[in-house]
Amino acid sequence: MSLDMSDKAVFQRAKEALLIDVQNACRRGCPSGEEHTPACESRSQAYFTKVTDLALRYNQA
Repeated sequence: MSLDMSDKAVFQRAKEALLIDVQNACRRGCPSGEEHTPACESRSQAYFTKVTDLALRYNQA
């Protein structure tokens, strides 16, 4: 099953919303409570990449 242009736009918006959610959760979970630490930023980016990769695989199935 391939994605058409409207599916791709929806997926892109969902991906952007997910990244914002991950970053906000990361900020809440940081010991400083203010800004990301480099390690925290790396973990949130790794999680985001994993989730989007899974979504892409699901859409190609």
